[in-house]
This record gives sequence, C-alpha cells and structure tokens, in this order.
Amino acid sequence: MKHGVVGIVLTAAIVFGGAQVLGNLSGIASSPTVVVAHADATATQSGVMGDGADACHWQVSSDGVLHVGTGTLPEASKTEVERPIGTQTYWWSPFYDLISNLKDSGLTIKTISLDGKVKAPVNASYLFAQLNAFEPTENGTGPQIKNLGNLDVSQSTNLSYMFLDADQEVIDVSNFDTSHVDNMRAMFCGNERVKKFVGLDKLDTSQVNDMGQMFDDVGVQGQPLTLDLSHLNVSNVGISSDEENNHDVKETGFDDMIGAPGSCRLTVNISGWQPKIPLDNLFDNYYENLKIVKLTLGPNQDLTNADLPDIWSIDPNNNEKTPYTGKWENVKDLYSTDTSKVRYSPAQLMALYGKDSAKNPQNIETYVWEPDKTPGNPVKVHFVDQAGNTIQTDQSVPGDMGADYTITPQKIQGYQFVKAINGSLSGTFTSDAQEVTLVYKTVPVAPANSSVVSGKDETSSNDSTSSEPNTANTTASLSKKDRAVTAVKKLGLYESPNFTKRARKFYYPRQSRLKRAQFVITGMAQSSNGTPRSDWLCYGQ
Repeated sequence: MKHGVVGIVLTAAIVFGGAQVLGNLSGIASSPTVVVAHADATATQSGVMGDGADACHWQVSSDGVLHVGTGTLPEASKTEVERPIGTQTYWWSPFYDLISNLKDSGLTIKTISLDGKVKAPVNASYLFAQLNAFEPTENGTGPQIKNLGNLDVSQSTNLSYMFLDADQEVIDVSNFDTSHVDNMRAMFCGNERVKKFVGLDKLDTSQVNDMGQMFDDVGVQGQPLTLDLSHLNVSNVGISSDEENNHDVKETGFDDMIGAPGSCRLTVNISGWQPKIPLDNLFDNYYENLKIVKLTLGPNQDLTNADLPDIWSIDPNNNEKTPYTGKWENVKDLYSTDTSKVRYSPAQLMALYGKDSAKNPQNIETYVWEPDKTPGNPVKVHFVDQAGNTIQTDQSVPGDMGADYTITPQKIQGYQFVKAINGSLSGTFTSDAQEVTLVYKTVPVAPANSSVVSGKDETSSNDSTSSEPNTANTTASLSKKDRAVTAVKKLGLYESPNFTKRARKFYYPRQSRLKRAQFVITGMAQSSNGTPRSDWLCYGQ
C-alpha cells in the first residue's frame, strides 16, 4: 500500500486517540430522536451529530445498529501535530469519533443505518473513513453502512478519502448526485474487503480533476473483482497536488488510481475514457504484486507510462509458478492455436497505446494474460424444463485445448434430469464454441412445513360414498401421464381409486401459494364402479 495517509492516521489513532474524540457520551448533547429502532431492539444511547437545527439525530439500538436520522452530517475534524519533519495533519471521520466514544461506554456498533434523508457536508472528505479500526461483525469487518441511497451528496464538492479504509463489503453509489464534485482522490481507497461496487456508471465525474488513488488497494485477497470504469468522464482530470500528504509533489490526477492487494485479480474496463493527459502511473504496482487479468481499452489512450503490471511480479520472493506465459494477448486470440498470433509484454502493450504509436488501435479492445496452456473454448450448459423454459442460470465448463470433458447433470430441487439435447454430455475442448442443453421434468416436492391433517370428512354420508365432487366429465381433458398438478384446496390422499372415508389416509391442508403441495400423475386408474381416476390427486374440497 503506497499511500502514506492510511498508516499515519491509524498510528495517530493510537497515540492521540484521547485527544480527537468529541468527549464522553455524557458530554454529547441529547435530544429526542426521530429514528425508530428495530421492533426487537431497544434504544440505548442517543444524541446529535452536527450543530444547530439541521443536526442529525442518532440513536443506538441494542442490536448494535447506529441509526442516523434526517439532517446534515458534520465535516471530518482535523488535528495538526508538530513533528521533526514538519506539521502533520490528521483527519477524523465524525463516525470514527462517535463510534470510539460508544465503544468506550461498552456499546459495539455493527451497522450504520442512514434511516432518514441525510445530507453530506460540502466537504465530505473522510466522511466514513477508518471504520476498519472497529471489527465487530461476525465476518470480522468494521460496521457496514446501510441505506447509502438516503445520503444526499448533491451539495458536496469534495469526496476525497470518503470511504478510506471503511472496510465495506458492498459500496452502492447508485443514488449519488456528484454533479458538483471536483475531487474524488482516494474516495474508495483501502477497502480490502469490498466484493462489489454498485452504481459506478451513475457517477457524474465531469467536474472531477483528481482521481488519484480512487480505487487503490481495493478487493479481497484471492477473489476476483470487476472495476467497470468505462462510464467515468475523465476529460477534466489534470495535474494535481496531493495536499493531504503535506508535500508539493505534482502528480497526475490518475496517479495510482487502480490497485489491489496481493492475490486479488482485477478485471478493469476503461474503454470509454477520453483523457486530456497521459495515463501516467495509472496502476499502483509499487510493490509489484498487482494482478490485472483482463483489461479493456479504448482508442487514443496514452498508456506509455501507465505502469501496467507484469504477470511475473505476482510473487517475486518465492518464485511462484504461474499458469501464465508473462505475455498479454487480445481476447479474440484466446482460443486460437495460430503460433503467429501477436503477444505483448507489458512494455509492448503500453507502447502499442503510446501517444506517438502509429498502430494505436482505433476500436475497443480487450486484453488478457496469456495462459501457459492454450485453453479450449468453454462448453456452455443450459438448463430447461420440458417446455423449454430456463430453470437455472447457464454455466460454463472450462478446460485445456484437446482435453476431454464430461458433464454430469446437476440435481435441481423439484426436477429430474431427462436428457441432453443440442450438444453432448461428453467430448473434447476445441477452439470452437460448444454448448449442450439439459432437459428436466418436474417432480413433486412436499412442502417443508406441511402437516398431515386427519379426521372425518364432514361432507361424507357413509363409507361407500365418495367425499369428492363428481368431475368425471372433466377428467378426460386433465388426464395425462407426467403432468404436474398443484393442490389449491384441502386435498385428500387415498390408498385406492375408491374415494371413501375408509380408503382415505390423511389430508394435505390448504396452504398459501408458495407452500402448496405438488404432485405428478403417474398412471391411469378406475374406481370399483368404473369411474376414471387418472387424476384423482387433483380432487379436493
């Protein structure tokens, strides 16, 4: 992690922790809260964040949820410390201060819920920073922010470091109005637990001049993460000074914008970018462990000094054997066995997209690390019922070129495999696309919580009289082997086609739609007097 702010701030939290907090809880102004706690939780502490009539009321419920109501959040607080190297500035999220105080009083915050229409301040930098200092959740993460859609950032101009080290698993900015924002430096930096970003395509970045470190150190170790940044407007990004680190070094607004910890493998798409400056130092490969396995680029992008990672830099200390050749190739050539296909080293790919390159591609192109073994084109598997309706998401079966494959039909609850069509369950991986469709039929599934109801049939008059209505005239249209039927009313189960009270075993009670019992017609039968009973499972009252 190259950005020095994170390490400095966390150290300062230990050394100066008692000096930055707002004070003990007894010193926080209390007022009636407008936030309602969960029905199964009780309120424990309450107060306000901010000043004046527009302050946000907060309340902590006994289930560890910090509820925040309507109002305007305060800005992050600042502490300046004199050191031999000069004055150091530390910023403290208002949530960091509050949660620290609550923790000191014995309260653990697991969730921050923005329950009302909450406004961010004009300077919203560090608003949710450093929540990774608190890890109360079951999976070891800091407090998770819920209902981000209630956060109004329309008046904010600065979102730098907003989620710095916030320890979030999902960050949803779908409802953010960022039309007035000019600074997004390190906005999501340091979220090494994040599994997904939502709504990045909704961000208005037309006024933003600094995106340095915006997605630096994001992603979970050993897991993939997709960064589709193609919709970001980067036309206003220029040269900036990282004032937060207290130095005057001029950096590009793209400096270390994209990075990931250790074994996290990134898929990055910047195909829609039309920058006015080169993409120098776009990738944070400071420790030579950044892994970008798939990269989509657009025309006229200058990547000459982008610091594109080398596949061999995955782990330079233990000579890790990787399944890649160390070259990049166009995804169009991934399944090609042509030995003359073009491969690029990181330097060659950056040169291909150099400012003065005569071969700079003029179309959107996607590049991937070349596998050590040429892969076969994955076999796509479809899952449908007998009517051709999809019953499960398609899956892809990968493998090496020339290797054999065998597909074992999955067990799907409520269905039974029938046959494979439009392809084969076994074969060989080739460079051509292959697929197979697995056909299933419906089978009866007893409701998990269905109960057996026994007792008299109030409509029966004697043992030899059927308790069901005579629908013999309609059975011809309903009768069909393997047809699935659903019980919409109370339904009796009989041990013989003679629907008598003596033959009845029990009732399936009437259930709501999602709990109704389902059956399949397995054959034709007749009662002792010749009445057709092929679909006797359908009868009820």
